[in-house]
Amino acid sequence: MNKSFYDAMSAVIDKSEIANKAGLSYLSAATAMRLAGRPNVEFVDFDGKPQLDCLNGALVAVDLVIPGADLKPQRMWLPVMDQENRAIDSSKMTLTDVNNSRQRCLVKAIAAVYGDGLSLYLGCDGDGVAAAKMLGIEPTSNLPDVQAVVATLNEGGAPYVEWNVAIAACRITDPSFSWSVVEWNGLPFRTVMGGVMVDVDTVYKGKSQRLSLPVMDAAFNPIPAAKVTTFDWNKAVMRALTKCIAFNTGYGLSVYANDEFGNKSKAKVDDGQKFSEGKDGGKGGKKSNAKAETPAPAETPAPETAAKETAVEPKVEETKVETPAPEAAATESAATATAPVETPAPAEAAAQATETPAPAGDNAVADCVTRFKGVLQKRRAADGTPGIIKLFSDLNGSAKYTAEEKPVCFGVLVPAAAACTAEDDIVNLLGEIKTYKAMDFVAADGRDVVAGKLTATALKAGLAVSDDGLLNAVTLLVDAGVAANSGDVMRLAKLGGVPAETMDLLLAAIEQ
Repeated sequence: MNKSFYDAMSAVIDKSEIANKAGLSYLSAATAMRLAGRPNVEFVDFDGKPQLDCLNGALVAVDLVIPGADLKPQRMWLPVMDQENRAIDSSKMTLTDVNNSRQRCLVKAIAAVYGDGLSLYLGCDGDGVAAAKMLGIEPTSNLPDVQAVVATLNEGGAPYVEWNVAIAACRITDPSFSWSVVEWNGLPFRTVMGGVMVDVDTVYKGKSQRLSLPVMDAAFNPIPAAKVTTFDWNKAVMRALTKCIAFNTGYGLSVYANDEFGNKSKAKVDDGQKFSEGKDGGKGGKKSNAKAETPAPAETPAPETAAKETAVEPKVEETKVETPAPEAAATESAATATAPVETPAPAEAAAQATETPAPAGDNAVADCVTRFKGVLQKRRAADGTPGIIKLFSDLNGSAKYTAEEKPVCFGVLVPAAAACTAEDDIVNLLGEIKTYKAMDFVAADGRDVVAGKLTATALKAGLAVSDDGLLNAVTLLVDAGVAANSGDVMRLAKLGGVPAETMDLLLAAIEQ
């Protein structure tokens, strides 16, 4: 295992090593182990059993050591599934099902931790060179500046980043990257308010981030705890992982603000609104205009027969995940077995920052979010970032939304605007947020993430001017309700990934 993740992922796997069944390519567990150099593997037991019985089914897990990192092993989870990629009810489960799922989990873990075989998960049939070209990421890449590879469930559907793409981006640029599902009393979830919540931690270049999501149905309504399956749990974990990676690393972050915010237009800043008169704020990095390629579906059910070892077929996603498009989230049917696993990013999910939906049955709220998402989409297409910022005043004066609906829409608008606003526009945006007290409507679960993004952008713009510009940025953030005080700005700056050098300058400026 002396090769790097990038080298392993970009290697071309000989066709003789790749099995195929019904048009689906996969590696056997034995082949994956050989390619990875026979790493130390620990199949996790739970109170002496090879599976964790929960959620009307069972989960299996595999631990692998992260190369070159003095960390606890990386754990990969997977539901116990049948040949059709469906979670098996505990009453119908056999020991063969458990063993097959363990082998399947091992292959997925090897691909995610070491890179061997990941090109199959990326839809490149073992052509690692093509996989590396598709990702467009090298070990020296700066993820916030990389154009994320996105996919959509169907034509016109919501864009999202697949788990395999997100993990590859992290592992290539940080070999010690790790992630974990938070366990509560021995279970990889917790029961909250009658539903189930999953929590995912990521550590990227030493920076930790946790993100929580409820287990939801296709309409983004929390599923009652008694009805949640391991299928539903796995979908929520993959959603949370990919979104947590975006929040921690910046890779694909704009996808989670609104499904069409990948390219960012810049607004003109009025003379009276600059950080320092006569100077412009800092310029954001250039964004690629290339259209990101769409990766193939993520997961890989193996042929499950008693006579053959279970393997993983990377062209079929692991749990037939329901991925609702924003235009019809409430009516989206379950995805087919070839649908990708990961996270849709409709505007209503962005409003929550942790994808917490309106309460079940609140059709009026869901309808207003859908309508407002359409407005966001049109405004961005027509006017770019300036149009999004102008939506604050337009929404406030609109007769199309009731007094009860407007706060919900502001809760959608703030994260969307934060994600697509660069330094040139941040003063205008903070002014609108202040005017309409819009931070009050951002969901508590994701408020710090949104505030961290706003803080990082404001400080970067202020730094481009002077030390006074940094102090002015602090004032703007506090006045807008983004931060409580200068100390809170420091906290949010760290959360937003502000460089240590800037943090030192900011602290010195505050203490003067």
